[in-house]
Amino acid sequence: MFKKYLYFFLLILFSNYVHAQGLEVTGTLSADNLTITGTIQGGTYSGTLSNGTLNTITSIGTLSSLTVTGLVNAGSVSGTITTIAQPNITSIGTLATLTVTGLVNAGTISGTLITAAQTNITSLGTQTALTVTGLVNAGTVSATITTANQPNITTLGGLSAITVSGQVTAGTFSGTNYINVQSLVSIQILAGAGNYTVPAGVYTIEVEVLGGGGGGGGVNAVITASNTFMGGGGGAGGYANKRILVSPGQIIGYSVGAAGTGGTGIGGSGGNSSFSDPAGTITANGGVGGAAATVATTVAIFNGGSGGSVTGATVAITGGTGGAGMRFSGTLGYSGYGANSIYGVGGASRVTISNVGTVGVDGTGFGSGGSGSAGEGAGGGAISRAGGNGTVGTIIVREFR
Repeated sequence: MFKKYLYFFLLILFSNYVHAQGLEVTGTLSADNLTITGTIQGGTYSGTLSNGTLNTITSIGTLSSLTVTGLVNAGSVSGTITTIAQPNITSIGTLATLTVTGLVNAGTISGTLITAAQTNITSLGTQTALTVTGLVNAGTVSATITTANQPNITTLGGLSAITVSGQVTAGTFSGTNYINVQSLVSIQILAGAGNYTVPAGVYTIEVEVLGGGGGGGGVNAVITASNTFMGGGGGAGGYANKRILVSPGQIIGYSVGAAGTGGTGIGGSGGNSSFSDPAGTITANGGVGGAAATVATTVAIFNGGSGGSVTGATVAITGGTGGAGMRFSGTLGYSGYGANSIYGVGGASRVTISNVGTVGVDGTGFGSGGSGSAGEGAGGGAISRAGGNGTVGTIIVREFR
């Protein structure tokens, strides 16, 4: 037996080459080459494995630690990387899933976050751009929407306040004091006939259109003794109001109704006022003139003119009817008063004056009627007294930006 071990010792000592089916060493074994066809069991191995040997290593067992200075090429790597920063990992390839319990710091992250992960995102930092194809549910969103039209925004929920510096186009506005949604820039009062041009920065106008007032009725007749005459009052012009969406530089035609003149017969009717809203012309018709006074010997009524009607407006108010002239006796009566308008006061009623008569009183302001004339023919003879004149209509344009 001793000779057998001595033979192996000498073989190792002089050739540094070992080829064995089994080898048991209790100390240190140093060799240039070592070929083992069986199993190597040991505490520590130090050295470089040949390529042929490396290709046959299919399992290393359980490692407490592994240090690799070169490339690790593997189908699956499972474990914990202990060093916090990994500057040399520049690509991970295509991952089916990735779970990160700490912080992810990246230039670009592309993919879909699972619902469970999204609830933990409390801040995204400063975003230069964000594209969301689904729903954005947030307590507060503060930013500027760059695209002018947002056709997909169909509801904003309950807003406590909203500030719009440009134009708001809507079918219906509902709320309190909606007129204050936009600020009033100026007020234009139009007269005669012509074109109104929308000023720069104005996108909404509120238009008031008032027809001319009718003239009072009068008399032109031969009056016998103890007869009286009382003309009817003129009617007021109709009133229209409407808000219109416009564009700066837009040109809109208009016409303001003339005043009805008081007559010695039937009073003249006031002229119609109109504003050519692109959606349909707004028209406020003038008031009708009062009835003429005729000779009467019994109680008689001389009707006042009717008020002007309105078309094409959101708010349409028919003008007031002029007062009727009344004859009570050969010495007592009064003429019809002119109807008041929204912006004017009609002429006051007149009473009889023996043997002379009085003309009607003109209306004041805009769109009001003149009163009828009145008188008594105590001495008889021809007499001519005109009713009061109505007043011109108006168009008022309030401009909002």
